[in-house]
Amino acid sequence: MLFTKIAGALAAVGVAICSAGPVSAQSSPPRSGEAAANRDKASGGAPAVRVHGNATLEMDQAALKYSRDARLNTQSRLLVTGGELRAIKKVEEALAVRNYDAAALALAAASAVAKTNEGKYSVAALQLQLGTETKNEALQDYAIDAALATGVAPAHLLPELYKRQGIAAILVKNYAKAEASLSKVVELSPQDSDAVVLLAEAKNRANKPTEALPLLEKAIALRSAANQPVPTEWTRAVGVIKAKAQVSR
Repeated sequence: MLFTKIAGALAAVGVAICSAGPVSAQSSPPRSGEAAANRDKASGGAPAVRVHGNATLEMDQAALKYSRDARLNTQSRLLVTGGELRAIKKVEEALAVRNYDAAALALAAASAVAKTNEGKYSVAALQLQLGTETKNEALQDYAIDAALATGVAPAHLLPELYKRQGIAAILVKNYAKAEASLSKVVELSPQDSDAVVLLAEAKNRANKPTEALPLLEKAIALRSAANQPVPTEWTRAVGVIKAKAQVSR
């Protein structure tokens, strides 16, 4: 990795994304730990578990509370059916006492009854909470994809959700997806130097140095304009990418 530390980036966005709440299960979420069999039921048979290097996303109590409160605000409750609310409540009750096997089973039931986009988003948010508390990063990735797919994720959470999605894509070398997700972050938050440099990282890894270079330079300029320190990895990478860009011409 030339000029970003993906593990650090994951840790940096960990708390914010947890506030997005759980995700729906249209395909199944990944398994984790001793309760793998039960979680399979909740997820419907998901992608293989993947660990993001040494990065561990920790969710503090404030983030947990925000996740619960933000997931079903007053406006959302008007759009979620009674059946969905009852199923969601059972998941929340299990998570509240950290009964993860019960939470996984309740998520399976909630996924089955979630028909509205708001209901599916709520289930997705709960999957994200379960994945975070059990340190199942593959489930977290799945949950974020599902939450974004509903189209009803709160606007103020979109930059962090797309950023987390983009980082996960870089880690599995899906650079096309990483570019798409991180481009949305830069569009939504043009002053976010970390997002800009992550997009540069994705383009550099996709062997697009001529596109990566101006992004890296923009990220450095944003940091300088804000009187923030510029990581030495960024400045060193400028020369490396310039040389790479010349060779590719």
